[in-house]
Amino acid sequence: MTYLTDAQFAKLAFDIVLPEDELHIDAFEKQFEDTAIIAFDSSDDQRLLDMQQEFPGEKVESLHITLVFLGYTSDLDRVDVGAKIGIFAKQHAPIVGMFNGMGVFEKGEDGYPLVLLYDSSGLPGFRQALRDLFPDIEQNHGFTAHMTMSYSDESVLVENDNIGIDKTFDSIHLYWGDEHIEYPLTGDMVYKQLPIDEESKLNLIRIRQEIFNNDVNRLAERMFIGDITLGQWEESMKRYIREFHTSVAAIEKGGWDLMTFADWGRVGHVLRDQYGYLHNFAQYIADNRDTVSLAYIQARAQLYGNSAGYTGNVVLAGDVLSKKLPWLPKDGSTKCLMNCKCSWIFEVTNEGGEWKTVQATWKLHPAEHCDTCVERNGHVETFQVHRTVEVPDYIGYGP
Repeated sequence: MTYLTDAQFAKLAFDIVLPEDELHIDAFEKQFEDTAIIAFDSSDDQRLLDMQQEFPGEKVESLHITLVFLGYTSDLDRVDVGAKIGIFAKQHAPIVGMFNGMGVFEKGEDGYPLVLLYDSSGLPGFRQALRDLFPDIEQNHGFTAHMTMSYSDESVLVENDNIGIDKTFDSIHLYWGDEHIEYPLTGDMVYKQLPIDEESKLNLIRIRQEIFNNDVNRLAERMFIGDITLGQWEESMKRYIREFHTSVAAIEKGGWDLMTFADWGRVGHVLRDQYGYLHNFAQYIADNRDTVSLAYIQARAQLYGNSAGYTGNVVLAGDVLSKKLPWLPKDGSTKCLMNCKCSWIFEVTNEGGEWKTVQATWKLHPAEHCDTCVERNGHVETFQVHRTVEVPDYIGYGP
């Protein structure tokens, strides 16, 4: 049941003459019904909240980008809507883009909407696919991706020369009346949107790591309670490991299309080692079935995801740099093993003719480090490579 506010009740009592025919009564009652929308939510993004303070007028409480307006909840089947969005979210991955402009829309009853404009190459197709889930909903206008910041009495643009805000949306949200339901985007289509900035790369890898951890945790539980056999668990683990490692390699390289046959060969070499470690672990579980705990299996399984960072480093290094460098981050040569948060920082110090001189410096990043990493901090390697060799800015945790 929907309860009227005092203001709504006053409007009923004094400003509106109730229509008598049933059709108009239905239309009148819908003024106070709950609505449903599908949106990207940014209510917890402090960067946008800080920028919102620069906008005049009445500030919007919930910062979001409306993707699809579904209509009134009374006309919708909530189970059907939730099921469709849930399946869609599992098939699509985070949208990478940027808030890079401002605008003023046509004046409405609340004033002029002052908005931030969002740009993403992957959003038009994503939004249309989402829209196609609900063919019965009328669509009588185009789509401009925007986030309303405030409503103003005047049509004014905010002066700001630093509007560029990178933003990756890793979930979609269903606003059902006062309720708010989140659906994480867990597909792989995002890699077609590369190249992206380094911060977004780290964010995508983090998202994929969380997906991997959740998948292997559920898989371990199914094996532990006997829903699947140990052999089925091992084969499924191989698939999860392969999907995650290849995804990380593609992200680090800059996209699937930039991966060469040689790159896939390097990934395959790492995967063969991982499969060997996995088989030994499966044998350990079989030998200790009565004493090994579910928590231990899950924690150990997640380590195969941590090693994907090394796969990305191997791809970035290629055959040339890997031979010039004494070690790589996450290669197991440090006491912190796959948890290494160091990197090689590269600088081309001289270019001329067929060769260029490269200086590589081992760098620590803000984190707890093992003794090996501390001893290596500041270590410099200087070498020459052919002018055609692509030298990345860094290999490892980040610049």
